[in-house]
Amino acid sequence: MGCLFLLLIVIFWLQYPLVIFSRHLCQLEQNLALQLLKLKLAIDDYASADCESNDHFPYPKTLSWNKSTDCCTWDGVTCDGVTGRITELDLSCSQLHGTIDSNSTLFQLSHLQKLNLAYNDFSPSQISIKFGWFPSLTHLNLSHSGFSGTIPSQVSYLSKLMSLDLSAGSRELDLSLSGFSGIIPYSIGHLKSLSFLDLSGCYFSGNIPPTIGDLTKLTTLRLFPNNFSGPLPSTISNLVQLVEFEISSTNLTGNIPNIFGNSTNLKSLSLSYNLFTGLFPSSVTNLTKLESLEISNCSITGPIPSIATGFPNIILLFLADNSLSGEIPSWIFDLPSLKYLVLRGNQLTGQLKEFKYNLLEVVDVGENKLHGPIPTTFSKLMNLTTLDLSTNSLSGSLDIGIFSNCKQLRRLGLSFNNLSVFSSQKDVTLPNSIGSLYVSSCNIRELNYLRAVKNIGNLDLSNNKMYGKIPDWAWSNWQVSVSYLNLSSNFLTVIDPLHHFKELVYLDIKSNLIQGQLPAPPPNMFLFIVSNNNFTGKLPSSLCKMSSLVILDLSNNSLSGIIPKCLVNMSTSLSVLDLHNNHFKGMLPRKLANCKALEVVDLAENLLNDTFPKWLGSLPRLQVLSLRSNGLHGRITTSRNQLKILDLSYNDFTGNLSERFFNNLKSMIIVDRTGTGTGNPLRYIGRIQYHDSLTLAIKGKKIELVRILSIFTTIDFSNNKFKGDVPKSIGNLSSLRGLNLAHNSLIGPIPQSFGNLSVLESLDLSWNQLSGNILQQLASLKSLAVLNLS
Repeated sequence: MGCLFLLLIVIFWLQYPLVIFSRHLCQLEQNLALQLLKLKLAIDDYASADCESNDHFPYPKTLSWNKSTDCCTWDGVTCDGVTGRITELDLSCSQLHGTIDSNSTLFQLSHLQKLNLAYNDFSPSQISIKFGWFPSLTHLNLSHSGFSGTIPSQVSYLSKLMSLDLSAGSRELDLSLSGFSGIIPYSIGHLKSLSFLDLSGCYFSGNIPPTIGDLTKLTTLRLFPNNFSGPLPSTISNLVQLVEFEISSTNLTGNIPNIFGNSTNLKSLSLSYNLFTGLFPSSVTNLTKLESLEISNCSITGPIPSIATGFPNIILLFLADNSLSGEIPSWIFDLPSLKYLVLRGNQLTGQLKEFKYNLLEVVDVGENKLHGPIPTTFSKLMNLTTLDLSTNSLSGSLDIGIFSNCKQLRRLGLSFNNLSVFSSQKDVTLPNSIGSLYVSSCNIRELNYLRAVKNIGNLDLSNNKMYGKIPDWAWSNWQVSVSYLNLSSNFLTVIDPLHHFKELVYLDIKSNLIQGQLPAPPPNMFLFIVSNNNFTGKLPSSLCKMSSLVILDLSNNSLSGIIPKCLVNMSTSLSVLDLHNNHFKGMLPRKLANCKALEVVDLAENLLNDTFPKWLGSLPRLQVLSLRSNGLHGRITTSRNQLKILDLSYNDFTGNLSERFFNNLKSMIIVDRTGTGTGNPLRYIGRIQYHDSLTLAIKGKKIELVRILSIFTTIDFSNNKFKGDVPKSIGNLSSLRGLNLAHNSLIGPIPQSFGNLSVLESLDLSWNQLSGNILQQLASLKSLAVLNLS
C-alpha cells in the first residue's frame, strides 16, 4: 500500500516543479491525501440540510482545495506551524456526499488531533476500525453524518481522546444522531482522558457497561435517548468531576441509585422518561451547585425530601408525571434563582404558598391534589409566561385581574378546580400577551376581562355559566386568531356565523341551548362538535368542503334531510362520524366506503331506510358501528373489520345469523382484560382531542359510554326479526362483555360454546323460542352480572 501511495504522488505531481512545494508548509503526501479524499466525495446542497437548524452555515469547504496552493491554507485544514503536519480537519457542514471506508486516504493523516465530519451525508458508511489509528486524536465528531452500525472496539485505542460525543455535534468525539447501534463496548473504559462523552440520539441497546465509571475525568455525559435496559450502574458514583449528566429516555429500570453524593460539581442532571421506580434519590439533595434537575415521567414515589438549604443556584426543576405525594416542601418556594417549576401530574397535597422571589417564568402544578385559595402574590411574578393550576381542588373566589400586571403571560390554566373566577373591575383585563386560556369549570358568567386580548389562539370556556350569546366584541376578536375554541356545557342560545374565523380548526359547542340552522363551518377544521343542542334543518353544503375533518359530531339535535354523499371528500381524514339521534332519512351514502380512516360510525336513532351496509366491511379501522333504531332491513352479511362494538338493535333485519359473520369478528376473539395491550395505559377509541360517546343497552339499562374503552366489546342484535339457531361461533368471541339477542325468533338450544365467554357481563336471550336445558357452563361465568332468558 505504501508503494502504491508513493506511485500516486509521483504521477499526480510530476507535472509540477518541486520548487513550488518547497515553499509550502503542508507536506506533499498530505496534500495528495486530501486531494484524493476530495475526488471521492461529491458536493450536494442537501447533504448538510440539518446544519442551519443548529446555528451553523453550510458551505462547500473543499472548493478552496487547489492543489497548487498550500493545503495548510485550505478551508477546514490546520497544520503544525513547525512540521507542517495536518493536526486538525474540520469538514463540518461542507455539503459532502459519498462514502468513507477503510481505504479512504483520510486515514493517511495519522497526526490528526481533531477531526470533525459532522453535518454531511456519508451514508451508508460504517465507522471503520481505522478511526482507532489516530494515536494523537483528542476530538472526534461524526454526528449528523450518516455513519451507522456498531462502534468498533478499536475506538478505545484513542487513549488521548478527551471528548467522545456520539450525538449532535461539537468539538469532541461526536457520533450523535448518527445511526450507530449495538451495545456500548466494555472497552470504552480505556478512554481514560475522556472529559466529554455524548452518545445521544443513537440506537444503543443492552446495559450501560459498568466500565463507564472508569472515565473519571468526565465532566459531561450524555446518553439520551437510546434503548438501554437494566439499571443505572452504581459505578457512575466514581465520576466525581461530572458537571452535566443527561440520561433521559433510555428505558432504564429499577430504583434510582444514590450515586450522586460525591458529584458535587453537577450543574445539570436529567433522568426523565425512564422506567425507574422507588423513592426520590436522597443523594440529589447534596448537589448544591445544581442549575437544572429533571426527574419527570419516572414513576418515583413518596415525598419530595426536605432540604435545609435547598438548591440556591437551581433555575429549572422538573418533577412532573410521577407519583410524588405529600406537601410541596417550603424550600421550593424560597429558591432565589428558580425560573421553571413543573410538578404536574403527581399526588401532591396541601396549599400553594407564596413564592419569595419573582424570577419565575413557568409554574405548572396541574393534576395534583392541592387545595385552598390561589395566592394573590402571583400578581408579583412579572416574568411569568406559563401558569397552570388546573385539575386540583383549589377553591374560593379568584379575581382574574390579579394577572393583569403579568405582561409576559402567554398560557393560563385554571380549569377543573372549585374556583369562581370573576373580574372586580370592568376596565382591568388580562394582558394582550395571553395566547392560551383554559378556564373550564370556573363558574364564569362574563368575559370583560378578555377585552384587551387580541391574539388568543386556544380558549377553553367550557362547563361555565355563560348565558345567551357571546358578546360581539369577543366574537370579533376571536375570528382573527383563535384555532381552538371550546364553549361546551354552557347556556348559550345563539351562535354567530363561523365563516369569518381564519384560524379555527377545533370547535366544541356541545351541550348548550342553541337553536336554528347549523352554522357553516370554516373549511380547514379538523374537529367540529355541536351535539346536544337543538339545531334544525338540513346540513349546510359548506360541510362538504371540510377535507381535513377528523371528528364530526352532530348528534342529539333535530337535523333532517339525507346524509350528503359529499362526506367522501373527507376520505383521508375522517375518523369519527356521529349523527345519532337526529331525523336523517333515506339511504346510507355508499361512498362512505372510501373513508378508510373511519373508526367510529354512529347513525343510531334516525329514520334511515336501507339494507345492511356490507360495504362497511372494507373499512380497515372501523371499531364502533351503531345503527340502532332505524328502518334498516334485509339480511346482514359478512364483516371483515376490527369491530369491537356492533349495535343493530331495533331495526327490521331478517334471516338466519351466519356462523361466518361472527367468525370474522377477529378483534373480539382475543381477551384484553386491562386494555393495556402491549403494556401501554388504558386506550380509548378515537383521537386524543375527543372522547367518543355511545348509548348502549347494558345490563338491562340504557347507558351512555362517554369514553369508549378499547377493552369493551359488545353485540346487540335485539328487537329484529332474526330466526334460526344461535350461532356456535359466538362462543369464540372470548373478549365479549355484552351480548343481546332478545326479541327475535331464534330457536334451538343455547350453544355449549357460550361457556367460553369468560369475561361476559351481560347476556340477554329473552323473548325468543329457545329450547333445551340452561347450560351449566353459564354458572361458571364469574363476570356475568345480568342473565335474562325469559
